[in-house]
Amino acid sequence: MYQRGKKKFTREERMMIVKDFETNNLTAKETCAIYGLNDPSIIATWRKRLQKPPVYLRKSEKSSIFAAEIAPQVADDVPMKKQTPEELEAEVKRLTKELEWAKLQNKALNTLIDIAEEQGIQIRKKSGAKQ
Repeated sequence: MYQRGKKKFTREERMMIVKDFETNNLTAKETCAIYGLNDPSIIATWRKRLQKPPVYLRKSEKSSIFAAEIAPQVADDVPMKKQTPEELEAEVKRLTKELEWAKLQNKALNTLIDIAEEQGIQIRKKSGAKQ
């Protein structure tokens, strides 16, 4: 449907415009002139809406989908801090230990489930149509 000359902006474009407005200390009118917006108040509206988490959108009466599935989220533009090689090695060692611990926990939980199923407690989902 034709929107009488109004351009539709995606969530990412709106985030970029609001970020540009905030970081470059532009007025709302200046920002509107740069991006071809008609009404400067739209920037304030976008700022309010973008601060809230995405809401559920109705796809039909029986099902709803999360807004993040419609518009992919934009990664934060916060640059990573620069780390020295020693800091990176320490981080790798820490993550390796964390991974080993997680694998050990996983093995322990699987063993616990195996023992429970030997005792007749059904925990794992059975494959196939009939359960």
